[in-house]
Amino acid sequence: MRSAFSLLAAFVLGSSATQRADDLVLVENGKPRAEIVFAEQPQRSVRLAAHELQTYVRKITGAKLPIANEPTEGVPVQVYVGRSTHTDRFKISPRA
Repeated sequence: MRSAFSLLAAFVLGSSATQRADDLVLVENGKPRAEIVFAEQPQRSVRLAAHELQTYVRKITGAKLPIANEPTEGVPVQVYVGRSTHTDRFKISPRA
């Protein structure tokens, strides 16, 4: 389970590589400004991690982040969970 959360953290950070920190707002005024993105056929652990993230963001903020297989145009922030064709552009090395 630790590796799933490490991977999640890596892609959350990876999604911010091209954005300024003050633009990385997941929820604003109770409305989602982000979405969770994973592969079309994710591993079970990736699906679980995405749903856990969605659940805890909702508990903390009251907003439910949508989950998608493709980044949605117009959504300012994507949180990538697990590996997919969308994450191949990020240069993230696994820790030993």
